[in-house]
Amino acid sequence: MVGKQENIETFFYERYIDTVNRGLVGKISNFLHKLLELNLGKIDNENSFRIVEMGAGHGQHFNYVQKTYSEYLEVDLRPRSLQNFTKHRQGEPTQVSENRSFIQSDCSALPFLKDDSVDRVIATCLLVHLIDPEKALIEWRRITKPGGLISLWVALEPSIFLRFLQKITTKRKYEKFGFPYYSIHYREHIQHYPRMRMIIDEVFVNDTIRRIRFPFPFLWWHLNLVEIYQIRIAKR
Repeated sequence: MVGKQENIETFFYERYIDTVNRGLVGKISNFLHKLLELNLGKIDNENSFRIVEMGAGHGQHFNYVQKTYSEYLEVDLRPRSLQNFTKHRQGEPTQVSENRSFIQSDCSALPFLKDDSVDRVIATCLLVHLIDPEKALIEWRRITKPGGLISLWVALEPSIFLRFLQKITTKRKYEKFGFPYYSIHYREHIQHYPRMRMIIDEVFVNDTIRRIRFPFPFLWWHLNLVEIYQIRIAKR
């Protein structure tokens, strides 16, 4: 019998893209990627604008990103699929294309990035997966310049609406491919929304936080899927 961790890793290597990029889930995912790129506000130093995406996965968000940047670094704990990207060593950046590179690393510990060295940090549906999201957010704030932006897509786990949608969409896809949905999902989605929101509010207490829920901005979080954050870092 395949081990639980092997099952999870096999799913993310072989079937994750098929699950999130097609059908209703794909349409919602595409919209959320676009939503994360709206109303970003003023961008300074366009000729030297540095973006770091945390938990970049297979690079799903890259094609939606505002193109005014000089460097785009993708960080993920899992290695990239070798069929799409150059082979790389853990902890060493790999050039993917001009101005774009990937590094396999823990997003909660980024010693290769200096304080106030990044103009924008992006994380799509990542916090829900992290054992210590507070440590990660503190690290992301450390590397972001004053006036810089941190863009977050936070899953409203375990909202009633999210669980219902998962049951009729992703659960069916997982099982179609032969993977146990609940076994994988609840080993990956380990944080709940109220805790994540409290931590975000505390870490960025001195910064400017804009947030919007989807798809019903003015309704209870249990009746929504995600919350999008744009956090403008204050002067130190």
